Amino acid sequence: MKVTFETDRPDYSNYFRWLFFYNRLGLRLTIIILLSLWVGASSLNQHGRSTSGSFWLQSFFVFLILTAIIVILYFVTILRFNKQAKKLNFPFYLSVEVFSEGINIEGEKTTFFRWNEIKKIRSTPLYTTIQTAKGLYIIPKKYFENIAYAQDFLYKLNAGYNQERFFNPKPNYKLGFLGLIPLIGGVNGIIMVVQGLSKYKDKKYVMIGIAGILFTVLPYGFLIYEATSGTLFNDSELQMTKSNLNDLVKKIEFYKLQNDHYPDSLKQVDDDHMTFMYESMHPSFGSNKAVLFNYKRIGNKYTLFSSGFDGIPHTKDDVYPTIDVSDTSKFGFIKE
Repeated sequence: MKVTFETDRPDYSNYFRWLFFYNRLGLRLTIIILLSLWVGASSLNQHGRSTSGSFWLQSFFVFLILTAIIVILYFVTILRFNKQAKKLNFPFYLSVEVFSEGINIEGEKTTFFRWNEIKKIRSTPLYTTIQTAKGLYIIPKKYFENIAYAQDFLYKLNAGYNQERFFNPKPNYKLGFLGLIPLIGGVNGIIMVVQGLSKYKDKKYVMIGIAGILFTVLPYGFLIYEATSGTLFNDSELQMTKSNLNDLVKKIEFYKLQNDHYPDSLKQVDDDHMTFMYESMHPSFGSNKAVLFNYKRIGNKYTLFSSGFDGIPHTKDDVYPTIDVSDTSKFGFIKE
């Protein structure tokens, strides 16, 4: 089958307008509305009351942002096309003929595209489009003899294109965008790597999958590191240790009021078995060999501190209770 046609600049503008604003319009609107409502709902607390403004106002604001993104992408595409169009001689006079092996496009030059060289075939109310690695070809439907001929032409295009994709499937690089979602992107990345190596034999597909894995591993690895041994962990452990030491001071002082003397060991104040008195920063914490805080009774006074992260007492990282010890008449705690 063969069709001869003329394509001008307005045809490309009309096609891009359809592609951005009318193609799958219902699906796009549904996704945008659901995302807008989801973001708006995130501002509600557990009682269903807005904590940071109106639910509908926030949803509408997100809807405008997402819509604006589509509009911006449209204008960027138009600007790029207009820049390239200055180098082209419009209108184009072309003919496209469909063969079993592919399509032949005749114009100033004749180019034959095999089915595996065709990226996308679309049908709009006004055009049939063929996207190849060398460019986008737009066929206005008014140049077909009749509707039946246009439909038969599109059917043969899709038949050859889909047959090639079925027997020689191409990797879908767009799946790489899932890699931007931590965790989900990691799982998707593993699948892409496996498929890229075994099914598609495509290095680019494999590299995109690896990037998706790294986008999950690196952020989560950093968070795990910070939660277990990084700065955030150290700060958290330091504050918890100070809080435990402050609670112990209260327990020790209360023991003094009850017994008229300070305890000889920390275990004497643990009458309810609820007192935390162990070095949580020490490597042995959590085992049967957990180490007690450093405590020593000195007459009618006492000293109490943690050995810090190095586990060695009387070093620079020792941690003491954060109480005001200027009034020694109220507390028996002294700092060595």
